[in-house]
Amino acid sequence: LLSVQPAQSDGHGVQGEVISADRYGNLHTNIPGEMLLALGVKRADLLEVTVGEGGQRARLVNTYGDVAEGEPLVLIASTDHLEIAVNMGDAKARFRSAPGSPVVICRQERSPTP
Repeated sequence: LLSVQPAQSDGHGVQGEVISADRYGNLHTNIPGEMLLALGVKRADLLEVTVGEGGQRARLVNTYGDVAEGEPLVLIASTDHLEIAVNMGDAKARFRSAPGSPVVICRQERSPTP
């Protein structure tokens, strides 16, 4: 059995791990969606997503169709935990990840408003 530690937040981002990947290559994490929302992240915000050694930018969305085909995304799944996916693609292959891979999701710093 895979021993999963609780997800953590440092006020800038959240850290957790991949707990499973489904047959489509979507990555299911141990990070509660509310943990990310508590950082002030809103739907459509751009995030820096690192899974294992691979990092990419992805948006927090409601559905896969909220981003272009082939684009990575983060959504709060029906389990209320974060899911990392690629619209019409395979996040497991894109991030070269497996259950147990570390996940770090940070909000992008917003530009200061004049």
